[in-house]
Amino acid sequence: VKLPSSVRRDLSVIEDYALDLLQKCCDLGSTAIVTNSSANWIPFTAKHYLPRLIPVLESIPCVSARPQLPDNLSAQAATCMASSWKTIKFQEMACAYNTDFDCIVSIGDGFAERTAVMELRDIFPKCTCKAVRFMTQPNIYMLRDEIRQTLANLEEIA
Repeated sequence: VKLPSSVRRDLSVIEDYALDLLQKCCDLGSTAIVTNSSANWIPFTAKHYLPRLIPVLESIPCVSARPQLPDNLSAQAATCMASSWKTIKFQEMACAYNTDFDCIVSIGDGFAERTAVMELRDIFPKCTCKAVRFMTQPNIYMLRDEIRQTLANLEEIA
């Protein structure tokens, strides 16, 4: 993908912070990435825009919460169901770890992540569940700042 040099520079800064954030998450405990997009979206995006993330992403489970959808399902119906997909996938993954968690932290840009992590409280009542919500469509500078602030405060959050 051809990008202007200024965008490549900005993405390189994002990549630095994102790499540090992912590594810090892994250092603090079990880490997974759950997307409502297709399963190949994460490696595709990393390959084309944030290639230095690929090695760390290969060590983190990256899964799609999206089930196979019927072709005739409207975009509006799929959007309404998206929150349920994340909740179900979060529950499946948390139960698969087969351990008692002290704290579960979700970092994402939508309400689906927050809803999903908060519903885990019913399964793990002794666990503290927290959500860090990023803006839905930030510009590159806002995203950089969100990642940087989350990185700076992650140990306190977790």
